Amino acid sequence: MSTPSDKTSKPSSKSHDPPPHLSPAMSTDLTGHPTLKITSIEKLKPPGPDSNYLDWSWVLDIHFDSTGVSYILDPKEANPEAKPTFARDNKAICSVISQTINSANIRVVRQFNKDTRKMWNGLRAAHQDSSSGGVMYWLRKLTMFRMENDDIETHLEEMAKVFERLEALADPARPLTVDDFYSSSIITSLSAEWMPCVSSLLNEPHVPSHKVVAALKQEGLRRKARIEDLQAPESVSKTTTSLSNRQRRTARHCTYCGNDGHDLNYCHKLARFIEDRNSTGKERVPAPSGSLIANPPSSRGRYNKTHQA
Repeated sequence: MSTPSDKTSKPSSKSHDPPPHLSPAMSTDLTGHPTLKITSIEKLKPPGPDSNYLDWSWVLDIHFDSTGVSYILDPKEANPEAKPTFARDNKAICSVISQTINSANIRVVRQFNKDTRKMWNGLRAAHQDSSSGGVMYWLRKLTMFRMENDDIETHLEEMAKVFERLEALADPARPLTVDDFYSSSIITSLSAEWMPCVSSLLNEPHVPSHKVVAALKQEGLRRKARIEDLQAPESVSKTTTSLSNRQRRTARHCTYCGNDGHDLNYCHKLARFIEDRNSTGKERVPAPSGSLIANPPSSRGRYNKTHQA
């Protein structure tokens, strides 16, 4: 027979134990979680042209939905933390993602190791919006696609893959516009030597045409200035050579007779030669007009008028 003291000494634990869905063990223990039961899946490659993000995310989308944890990744779900199984489901998704990505992707999501939604969005941004190219990249690639052989099925499949890339970047809040096609057409029209100045724009989600035009005009001015800089030394060299030749032609100028082609010293030597020849009694040599022997300066006493007779 029980006594009142027995009833007070054995209080019921039901009023103090937390509900099963709030149990710490239940919230962290992943044993038996259906999300962890995933078959072999190709790991997510590093961001870049060879990224398999679309295939990888498609498989995991189906898997998470079938195991009842996709609500965590659903952007329309305002408060996923309110669900009783959130902590356990969040850890399960994090575990699956970490096991199905190449180690090169860890740098993108390292800071989100406990936030599944941010981890998922971070991988999507890395693979779609930057490393694999933005809207301009895939739009240009789609419009430049050309059939290389008679295999129409392969050609259409490859085009479909490019279209999927472009469609994956489509944002209902910012749909493709005529300006996007104009930007793509400008870039497509460029020759290979002009592509480096706009290649960085291809990784941006959307590139307005005025930005492409501005980049090309700036590159045009830079190239024009470079050509002028290269031509300037050549022009200076030609000018210097011309001046040097002119100076050489006019450097020998006689300050006495005023004639070019010889200097005062030459005129003086010629005068002495004529004077000496005439003094020997040989056939007289007429002095050139304007020379010292024809017009001896009064200041030069060594030439007398008798020698001029």
